[in-house]
Amino acid sequence: MTSINTNNSAQAALQTLRSVNQGLNSTQNHVSTGYRVGKASDNA
Repeated sequence: MTSINTNNSAQAALQTLRSVNQGLNSTQNHVSTGYRVGKASDNA
């Protein structure tokens, strides 16, 4: 019999990291294209 355990905390952390990474990619793209990033809300 096979058992698959799910670590809900690890899945939540992974989702958070993916979201942060997506935000960083967006900000990096803005900076590399000359878009001005002057305050934290520009990253939203």
